[in-house]
Amino acid sequence: MDITLGMLGWFAGYLLTSRLGVWIAVTRISLKSSPVQGTAKWGRIASTTFLHSGPWLLAVAVVFAVYLHAKVWAPWFFGGAIIGAVTYICLVLSILRKVRRRKEGNAA
Repeated sequence: MDITLGMLGWFAGYLLTSRLGVWIAVTRISLKSSPVQGTAKWGRIASTTFLHSGPWLLAVAVVFAVYLHAKVWAPWFFGGAIIGAVTYICLVLSILRKVRRRKEGNAA
């Protein structure tokens, strides 16, 4: 049972981190795509915040964590979630490093 909870936690952490990463990337791209000033900038931020799944999954995860943190199985689940988040972050950093090397190789 413990390993199952750890794997479910890994999946949840990986999913949450990936959705948050995509949300941050979409917000960044929408702001860089065309120069906007004032309220149009805040409109883009608001639209990517309310229409993307990242912030909503974060809200659900926070409610889940607050409500279930005292359960006996919670350390296994949250430990798996932390490992899943670290796995995703390491994967993204590895891909970004490879892309950067290719750009430097093409520029030289």
